Amino acid sequence: MAKKISFQRELRVPPAEVFRGFTNSMACREWLCDVATIDPREGGRVYLWWDHGNFIAGKFTQFVPGEMIEISCQGCYNPTPTKISITLKKTDRGTQLTLEESGFSNDDDGQKLKKRVEHRWEQSLDNLVHVLEKGPDLRVVNRPMLGVFIDSLDEKKAAKLGLPAATGVLVGGLVEGMGAQLSGVQKYDLIVAMDGKSITDFPSLGVALQDHKAGDSVETQLYRKNSLETLWVKLSFRPFPEIPKTPKEFSERLGKLNEEKFIELKKSFIGIREEMANAAPKKGEWSACEVLAHLIHSERDQQLFLNSVLFDQEFVSDGYGENLNARVKATVDTFGSSKALLDEYHRALKETSLMVAGIPDSFVKHKGSYWRQAFNILQYPQHTDEHIAQIRAGFEALKKKASGK
Repeated sequence: MAKKISFQRELRVPPAEVFRGFTNSMACREWLCDVATIDPREGGRVYLWWDHGNFIAGKFTQFVPGEMIEISCQGCYNPTPTKISITLKKTDRGTQLTLEESGFSNDDDGQKLKKRVEHRWEQSLDNLVHVLEKGPDLRVVNRPMLGVFIDSLDEKKAAKLGLPAATGVLVGGLVEGMGAQLSGVQKYDLIVAMDGKSITDFPSLGVALQDHKAGDSVETQLYRKNSLETLWVKLSFRPFPEIPKTPKEFSERLGKLNEEKFIELKKSFIGIREEMANAAPKKGEWSACEVLAHLIHSERDQQLFLNSVLFDQEFVSDGYGENLNARVKATVDTFGSSKALLDEYHRALKETSLMVAGIPDSFVKHKGSYWRQAFNILQYPQHTDEHIAQIRAGFEALKKKASGK
């Protein structure tokens, strides 16, 4: 039986762009894996992993820029190492790509592995072509959307919410009109299983959904306080904004969108005294001013992240970041009032849109990289919507408390 698999693809981009797709950490994440660390040179390391638990590690044994690479590697489930060879040839249309992976054993385990790897490469190489030629990542485009905002959870918070467990996915909010809301999921429900698979954290939720498509209904178990409920949750199609063709158009659209969100946010503070803006609705919750500080930090962090991406230095972490209360308090104390915090947030929003206008043409030519950043940034105002609702709910709670109701 064959110990080797082979693939060919024709791409309408130059060899240098295809070569980058295999040798640049950020570019690899855009079509192949979830995290990559790559040292692009002969003898350099290669480490790729996926959120469903698989990973491969190896090194470049041959490295000819723009022409070919060879990687000796071994996956976490592979009994023996394999060799991946990638050859690029310039054509009139762009690039002829040939990829071979060899070293599979002839026993049953080796042939099963070969079949799984063959399937993975078929899908991934189709995605590579789409990302490099058009921009959108098919893993994102074809991925169904549950329609929930994820909240952090620990034992203290679980006890406060009346939940019997501190593991799972805590629903912090719902996207209007999406499948979760329409199927009856509520804020502060704790999702613990989907499609028969245990949900312990956000990555495990992705694993449970990875074999489903938009329109599917998935059996879901969740705790509503201490009651275990079963719902059939319909998965939604993911909304995709039209990506602006130029940074100037991108900047103009983002500026307009941010201004609309800021006006809504500012309206929430009409008639609100400073004492109320600085008061926590409940013990352990943020005041409205602290929420504003968090929004300022989020905007600053987004600028820093975009700057790193533009230089192929995307930040990689083992989580999604936490909010340091000392940082929040420092910002509130520095600006001193809700008006000053609103003004600073407004300036930060304008700064982001102006920064976007300066994205260099060399980055725009990397269609997958540009598409991913534009898509993520244009989706980000949903985060503001969630916090506007939080601020308004907090003010209502404080008013009721003040009136004695």
